[in-house]
Amino acid sequence: MKQSIQIIIVLYKMRLENSLSYKTLMENIGNVQMDYHLLIYNNSPEIIVEQSSKYEIYTPENNTMLAGAYNFALTRARANSCEWLLLLDQDTKLTKHYFECLQKEFDSLQISENNKIAAFVPFIKAENGYIIDPYHYNPIWGCWYNLKKVKAGLHKECIIAINSCALINCSAIERIGGFPSEYPLDSLDSSYFYRFYKNGYLVVVLDTHLEHDMSIMDYRKNMTHQRYASIIESENKFAHELGCLAVIAFKSRLFLRAIKCIFVSNRRKYAWQTLKAIFTN
Repeated sequence: MKQSIQIIIVLYKMRLENSLSYKTLMENIGNVQMDYHLLIYNNSPEIIVEQSSKYEIYTPENNTMLAGAYNFALTRARANSCEWLLLLDQDTKLTKHYFECLQKEFDSLQISENNKIAAFVPFIKAENGYIIDPYHYNPIWGCWYNLKKVKAGLHKECIIAINSCALINCSAIERIGGFPSEYPLDSLDSSYFYRFYKNGYLVVVLDTHLEHDMSIMDYRKNMTHQRYASIIESENKFAHELGCLAVIAFKSRLFLRAIKCIFVSNRRKYAWQTLKAIFTN
């Protein structure tokens, strides 16, 4: 079954030619038989992206963050008659095997299954080989405890996965109201994957591994107090979406996180901010 895919690469303070996602996309997508439309969503208007026949460029007047970018891409997907939307940040290393796995899954899809599948996601690993996601979790307690490893295949359980390299079914995301604007950046992926689960959708985990730069985990270089506050605020909002037991679990996780901050030198300055959040969120 030949599929048409809308692809979005969201740039922030980076030139397109320096984007690992763009370079590896161009190197590998030609190896498979997929029709696609590429949108470059430039969230940094001060950096000019050159026009090209290879892609469409959109530069908003203000930084719309991820939710705004993805919802715009969803409208472009529909305008281009695409049923699938591939989300890419600027720092993921795509491979030929990733697209071959997608092609294999598409070729084996039945129409009835297609209506139930909300997303395809690969295994994402850090440079040290650690698997970042996806994982299963119990939504009653939230995604802060007892994460369980998943295997490649079709899953009906509640899954946590990151945005980048997730291939989203446009009809499924539309049925849950689009990408939730109340999570403009942080916890956006957690929220819509949870809503897929609540609405009875399935997620396919691909039997392939991709490297992803989780730059936000580098507290010394990429974290600020404002950014850290935004992360905690979004996590708290998501915990409340899950329910009261998830809020309790989240608060206890914040306490443990504060203790860790005290003993890790590059996180020490966030210890008080973390403790304060337990009582103010």
